[in-house]
Order: sequence, then structure tokens, then C-alpha cells
Amino acid sequence: MKLQHIMFAILTAVFVGLASSCSKRAEILDNIPADVNLVATVNVDKLCSAVGVTLKGDGSAEVCEPMQGVVRGNMKMLDALAGMKAEGVADIDNIVVAVDKENVTYAILSVSDIERFDTATSEYLDWNEASNGYRSARFGSASLLAKDGLVWFVTGARDAVKSVDELKKRAREMSVAQLDGIAEVLGRDNMVNLAVASGLASMDKSDAGIDAQDKEWSVAALKEGADNSLVIDWEMMKSTGLTVKPKGMQNINPALLAYVPENFNVTLAFGLTREFDWEPLRKVVMMAGGFQTAAFMSVVNPYLESIDGSVLMAAAPSSPELMKDGDVSDWDFIVMVHMPQDKINSLMSMISSMMSTAGMTPTVTADGLMAIPQYGKTMYIGNVDGYLGISTIGFDNTRNNSLAPTFVNKDMAANLSLEPYSDYVHGAPEGTGVVVSASMDNGRGVVKLKADGTQWPVLVFLLTAMK
Repeated sequence: MKLQHIMFAILTAVFVGLASSCSKRAEILDNIPADVNLVATVNVDKLCSAVGVTLKGDGSAEVCEPMQGVVRGNMKMLDALAGMKAEGVADIDNIVVAVDKENVTYAILSVSDIERFDTATSEYLDWNEASNGYRSARFGSASLLAKDGLVWFVTGARDAVKSVDELKKRAREMSVAQLDGIAEVLGRDNMVNLAVASGLASMDKSDAGIDAQDKEWSVAALKEGADNSLVIDWEMMKSTGLTVKPKGMQNINPALLAYVPENFNVTLAFGLTREFDWEPLRKVVMMAGGFQTAAFMSVVNPYLESIDGSVLMAAAPSSPELMKDGDVSDWDFIVMVHMPQDKINSLMSMISSMMSTAGMTPTVTADGLMAIPQYGKTMYIGNVDGYLGISTIGFDNTRNNSLAPTFVNKDMAANLSLEPYSDYVHGAPEGTGVVVSASMDNGRGVVKLKADGTQWPVLVFLLTAMK
């Protein structure tokens, strides 16, 4: 979507200002059925602030210097947005977005006077009468419908009026507003609040046998954090708000972190038990491949199901250019997977047999590791302190790094470090860096995107550094 289209959508949100000053979010949620795959609430004012746009009290918009080139040509719209807010007629804090099981997307605004809304948007839209009492217009690929104080932006529907009417009909039976936990999440004061139906609930278009209050959701909140960061808080919960703790997970073994060098850019770790459900992964892999994939999965399944501890994967390119070029053949990496000794021995035997079939004879190190030449490097494979270890840098558990705060006492964690950022993104300011960290424990997690060495908000820095 072009920037001017995005800006127009934001501007149109202003005309929610023709609505009352009180929050209309709950009223809109009454029109969203509980069987949707996704529902979100968006605060446009907070989003503007995050991208360096200030809606001032005098009715003008102020754009920070780096973003001026990005929004050039859209200042008229931004000023109109600021003007509506300054006059106290704009409620731009309560836009609701939903996606149903047919992948039709709806963005809903609340207005108090449809005629005034028509007039205010007449420069951009040609409104007409549609069926069932709706006013209608087109904007790009979106159909716009207005009725009963609500304006609907609809994309992906063959018949927008029919889709909206059917959506509202299902909402009368059970709406998102009646799901206490999800309604509370969507009512929080964040840039974006999001709830996505989990797993089979989102794939089963009939929701047969699934009680709406027992439905599981992944929920998230996007907000600004301290130290120039953007934060996503997320968790798994039932519709009632009860946190769902994932089965088959446990804390990561912190001793594994000592194997990771300080200069590694990417680190990912999980703590698993034998009860971990591998079936979703198997289904995804089988759907993506054919007969050979099915054969491969039949071989690896017993090994996956035998994992009974931590899994660690860490890597770094030998030079930053390799990350930009997408060439992974010269990356250094280390993988460690905790599994029973007999499974490690079985894997080692299988690898040795495959190499012999290919006419290769692996060497064995003094530590009993198999050494295999690959891409000009030596890959080491073997039993390392009860873990299946695979590495191009060997195994040294006395290395130092700063991963502990993110990984210790967590069931899952990840870290991506791009420092200095100019080594990885051409044209990025010197002396800046970007770090992305994520962690989860007992069904709750946080993702943090942080920019160092810049005075601008993290989103402004990323948008302008990549232009």
C-alpha cells in the first residue's frame, strides 16, 4: 500500500472525531463475533508519536527531521488530523481491526453523524447508497460502508455488505466484548493491542465443539519502552483471561550459554521435556514437502521426541557482508541438543554410515568428536556433556557473553545483535546499533527492539536507516 493510502486511512480515522469524545471501543467490539481469527485495537495518536509525528495543540503537525522526506506530500493530511484532535472532535484512539475465517479484513470506526462524515471525506471519496441501508464508497481495493454510526473498511470480500451483515449477525450470538479476558486486553492503553486465535481454533472454520470461553488466543501489546526501545508483551490465554502455560517446556539450562562466543549475532534456545508436542511442526513440514519430506520426518521423529532438555542454536557470519548477501555457507555456528546417550550414539552411527556411502572417512578428535570438512571449515559432531553437539568452532564452555539477563530462568529466549548497524545496513549512521531480544516463561513473554547511539525514536531510526 502506498504511503499516501496509509496516510489517508489515518486521516479518515480523524472523522471518528465526528463521534463523541468518550471511548467507542467497547461499542465496536460488540459488532465483532467471538469466532474471528484476529482482532486488534489501534491508537493512531500513539503510532504517530512513535514515528516522529507530533499532533500539536494548535492544530498543526510537527514531523521530526529524519521523517520529513518520508512523509513529504502528506503534510496536508497530517495537519488535518492534528486540527481535528485540537478541536476536541477527534477520537483517534479506538480503531478496531478484525480478520474472519474467510480472511476478510475489517477496520471499523465509530461516527456520530454519517452526513457530516460524508461531507468531511467528500474530497477523497464518492459516497453512494448501497443495499440494506448502507452508504458505500470505494478506496483502492477497499469497500467502505457506513451505517448506524459505524464506518467499515472491508478488503477481501466478494460482497462487502453481505460480509458485514453476516459478521454482525454472528456477533449478536457471541461477541468479542463478551470474552472478558480478550476484551480487557483490547481495552489496554497501548499503541496496538492484538489477539490471534491459536492453532486449530483458527483453522477450524466452523469452531465445532469449541466453547467460545475455552478458546485459546495469543495476545500481544505493542508499546514504547525505556531506553529508546519498542516492546511487545505477549501471552497465551483463554477467552476468560486465564493464562495458558505451554506443555512440555522447562527453563533453559544456563550452563549452555558459556559455549556461545561474545561476537555471535544470533542466539536461540529452548527448554523442552518429553511431553512437548511436535505434531504442529510435523504437519507444517509435511504440508511444505512431498514424499521425500515425509520420509525424512519418519527418520527424525524418534530423535525429536527423545529431546529431554535444552536446545541451543547460535551463529555469526565470518564477516557482516555475508548477512547482507544471504550467503550462509561461511557462517560459524554451534548447536547443542540434550537427548539420551543411545540416541546420540545412533545419530553418530547414521552420520558415519552416510559418509562412508559417499566415500568419505571422518576423522576422530582426541575428545571423541567426529571432524568433517565442510565449505573450507571443519564441522565437529559428537557427545558434549550429554548433548548432541554440532559446531564449526569446537566446544569451549569458558566463553563470555551478555546473554544471561535474557535467557536465565526462561523457557525460550532469542537474541539478535546488529552492532555496529552500519556493518549490516548500507547507509546506516555510524556508531549506532540494533538489538532484538525475546523471552518466554510460563506462557508469557516479551520482545524488545532497541536502538543505541541515536537520538530518534527506534521506529524513526529503522524507517530512515533502511530507506
